[in-house]
Amino acid sequence: MTVAGFNDFALGFMVMGGGRIALASFGLLIAGGALSGFLFVSTARTERPRYVLGNAALLLAATLSGAMLIPAPGVIEKGLAGPLWLVWALAQLACGFALWRLAETRSRDAYGHAGAAPLAFVPLVNLWLIFAPRRLESGEVDRPGAQMGDMAALIVGIGFVCLSLVVTGIVSERTEAALRGGGALSEEAWVRYLLDGHGLERTIEVLAAGSLPPAEPGASNLTRKEAVGTELRGTYVIDGEGYAFSDGFRQVFIMTECSAGIDLLLLKAGATIRHDYFDRTGAKLGQQTITLKDCQS
Repeated sequence: MTVAGFNDFALGFMVMGGGRIALASFGLLIAGGALSGFLFVSTARTERPRYVLGNAALLLAATLSGAMLIPAPGVIEKGLAGPLWLVWALAQLACGFALWRLAETRSRDAYGHAGAAPLAFVPLVNLWLIFAPRRLESGEVDRPGAQMGDMAALIVGIGFVCLSLVVTGIVSERTEAALRGGGALSEEAWVRYLLDGHGLERTIEVLAAGSLPPAEPGASNLTRKEAVGTELRGTYVIDGEGYAFSDGFRQVFIMTECSAGIDLLLLKAGATIRHDYFDRTGAKLGQQTITLKDCQS
C-alpha cells in the first residue's frame, strides 16, 4: 500500500461512525491482551485499589487517543491521517497489553491463578475482578472491612470513567464539526459519517434541515427540502421556459442522481429521492422519484 493509499484508508476510518470505531478499538484491545498473554506470564499480585485505578486509567488513555482520529483540515492537508491512525492503533494495542498484565495479576490475587484475566475484556463482567476479594497465600479469602484506600481508589476510578465519557463526547463533537466545516473534507465524508453513526433516517433529517442553495434566474431552484422516513423530498420552482417532462428529462434526472456523490450514497443506503416541480405561480408541473433500482436498470 502506498503512503497516499494508507492516508486514504485512515481518512475513511476517521469518518466512520463512533460505533464502528469503538468496535475496532475493542478488537485491538483484545489483540494487545492476547499478545501480552502469549509473551509474558506473571506470578505477581495486584490488589483491588491498584486494579481499579489501573483499569480506569487505561480506559481514559484509550479514550484520549481518540482525539487523534479527529479529521481536522490541517491533518488531511499535511498527509498526517495515516501516521495519526497508526499511533491510535498502537495506543489501543498498548492499552490491551497493559490491561492483560493488570488483569492477570488481579486474577492471581483473587483466585490464585490467571484464569479469570479474560474477564477484564468483557464489559460489565469485568466488574467481577473489581469486586472479587483477595485470596491469601493459605487459600483463605481475605474479607477486610471498608478501607480508606479502597474507597479512594473507587472514587478516583469513577472520576476517570466519567472523564472518559466527557472526552468521548468532545471527540464526537469535534469530528462532526470538522466534517460539517468542509475544507479539505468533502460533504460526502460528512454523509458517510452520518450514515455509519446515525442511520439513514437521521441522515436524511440532517440533510433536509440544511441550508438551500442561492436561487438563479432562469433555472430550476430548490426552495424546500423535507425528510419523510427514508425519503428525501425536494421542491423545485422552475424560473424559466422550455422545461419538458419527457422520457428524455427522466433519463437526464436518473443519470444526474446516480452520478451525484451524496445522492448515490443515500440511494445505496436504501433511500428514495423525490423531486416535485412547480412553476412561479405555484402550479405543479411534474414529479420525479428515484431509487437505487433505477440506477441499476
